[in-house]
Amino acid sequence: MIINILLPGSARYPIGGFKIIFEYANGLSVKGHKVNIILPLNINEMDDSLTVRIKWKYIYYRDKILKKFKADSWFKFDSNINVHWVQSLDQKFIPEGDILVATSWHTAQIANEYSQNKGKKVYFIQSFETWHGSYEDVIATWKMPFKKIVIANWLLEIARKNNEEAKLIYNGFDFNSFGIDVLPQQRDPLSIGMLYHEMEIKGSRFGLEAFEKLKTEYPELEVNLFGVPEKSKHIPEWINYFQNPDQNLLRKIYNNSSIFVNPSKVEGFALTPAEAMICGCAVVVSDIAGHRDYSFNEKTALLFTSENVDSLIEKLRILLNDNDKRINLAKKGNEYINKFQWQDSIDKFEKLILEI
Repeated sequence: MIINILLPGSARYPIGGFKIIFEYANGLSVKGHKVNIILPLNINEMDDSLTVRIKWKYIYYRDKILKKFKADSWFKFDSNINVHWVQSLDQKFIPEGDILVATSWHTAQIANEYSQNKGKKVYFIQSFETWHGSYEDVIATWKMPFKKIVIANWLLEIARKNNEEAKLIYNGFDFNSFGIDVLPQQRDPLSIGMLYHEMEIKGSRFGLEAFEKLKTEYPELEVNLFGVPEKSKHIPEWINYFQNPDQNLLRKIYNNSSIFVNPSKVEGFALTPAEAMICGCAVVVSDIAGHRDYSFNEKTALLFTSENVDSLIEKLRILLNDNDKRINLAKKGNEYINKFQWQDSIDKFEKLILEI
């Protein structure tokens, strides 16, 4: 089969949702399908003004020559995958195919207008994207005549409440790239890791506030952050920050942390806490829907009240003060997360698209 996958922009920097899509692309390519990944400079058609058209043309050809649009710096594609850098998602830039996969509400909105020769339409839903679209626009795409795949139970519930059919396929995780190199009991018990993100929905400010308060109580506390942007002025000097770590360094950061925090306000199916579990961290996460498919309070993780710094500090204190509990939680989280194997997810995805 020829499978066209539409993304809402370039893949120059690491994005969790893109990584999931690329893993599916690799898995389907290995199974013998021809996969086209479509990355647009603009989602919609370009502005009609001559000045704007010239500007975007320049950016398009510059990035095409320099290959700035690709994910090669942070993701390894199967050699048979075709990555297309296009000026927009106008269907004239989209190759013909058997299956067409929209991966965001923007791409679904546009793909809904495509002719059938671009492929039978699948909507791969990783979140309820009202954080960058209106409720009305987002829900309208859920009601479009696509075969829908969701990645978490909370998204399945949204589909059901709107009388829409959807297939739940959990994400898999990369157990080759991530793993335990330093046993939980051998780590500095006062070491904490966290992804830093500038988007408000990621809740990084709650983590930073908690760390600042805990530093006065635990002077030896060490915090390791990683993220895409340069180190922000909001990050205290005493906190270590790693910009755009490669795969090996990211694994090392996880393995050098006893505890991993994810304070997000919204997640589809959070990746970094799961990766931290694979690497042997005890995980402390906000009590939101996007964590609940693998984070169970006092069993595989500790959950705190979302957007509540005092609640986060309370949970962190439990693990900072009780080494045995921290080690036990890390082991239980690691055992549970191993259920999420990529091959299972890819097999289910392939079965669904073959059926349609």
